[in-house]
Amino acid sequence: MPEQNHTEEKMLRMRAELLRSLPYRMVLFNLFIHPKYGLFLTLRRANWWRAALVLLLLGGIGSCLKTISEMPELIANGRKVSMFLSENLGDLSFKDGKIAWTQTPEYPLTGYFANFRVDVFIDSKSVNRNALLHSRANTGLIVSPKQMDLWTSVEQVGGEARFITILTPKMIASFEKSQQSGKIPSVLTSEVLLDYVQVWCLALLSPALMLAYLFSMLSNALLFALFFALAVQFRRGTMGNNFASSASMGLHCCIPPFFAALIYEVFVPSLGSFDIVFVVIFVLYIVYMQIEDRWFRDAQKQLWKI
Repeated sequence: MPEQNHTEEKMLRMRAELLRSLPYRMVLFNLFIHPKYGLFLTLRRANWWRAALVLLLLGGIGSCLKTISEMPELIANGRKVSMFLSENLGDLSFKDGKIAWTQTPEYPLTGYFANFRVDVFIDSKSVNRNALLHSRANTGLIVSPKQMDLWTSVEQVGGEARFITILTPKMIASFEKSQQSGKIPSVLTSEVLLDYVQVWCLALLSPALMLAYLFSMLSNALLFALFFALAVQFRRGTMGNNFASSASMGLHCCIPPFFAALIYEVFVPSLGSFDIVFVVIFVLYIVYMQIEDRWFRDAQKQLWKI
């Protein structure tokens, strides 16, 4: 008996030393190859903030790649939109904190460019945003004297439109000051407006799109990580106790599905939206983890306390 206890203590010490010396990249590697063992390593070795940083890094890279892939088409649409606005609104300028144009169209003014839609309203509050989902466009621009909003539809049951304000009242006031100081032309003709479109798209639209994509991707991962952590807590019957370890497990379980969904979103966008692909891969990942759990022998589970 004493010899057996000594052997068990020796094994526990060896296990603890192995876990302390194991680099974090090996934890991530096992999450992709052996989810059950990788989850065990996260419980013993990793903190939740490490997984959050990995997800943030992956989301940042994915949002940048997604924005870069869509920017050429957006710039081309931007040039078409500028021509449409110039033809129907005339020359543009900034006055009294608003966008002013020389022609008065019949409101609302709507133009279509393939799947892109442009609407001009005298007041942004009069926009029926839900009606946008029933048009043939899936992305569009809403122009009003006080602001410009970019919207895109979300492919899901019930439909939803997400909006990003790309030209705020403060930015318009800043442009007006630059106009008064001579930094930009006092009147934006069609030729001048075309020259500014590319700069505005890169300087204003790119950061907004990257943040929107990043928030959309991370929100799904964080939601499923929370569900996973709560499920672990209910299974343990220890709600409120050591929730940080359960959160770490949940966040780490989201990394492989997040990475796979990101690959599909960037390189195979026709497969479906990021939300749908992530959910499908996450469910399959959990199923595979449960199958792999059956491969572990009972002696191994008791030794490693998996």
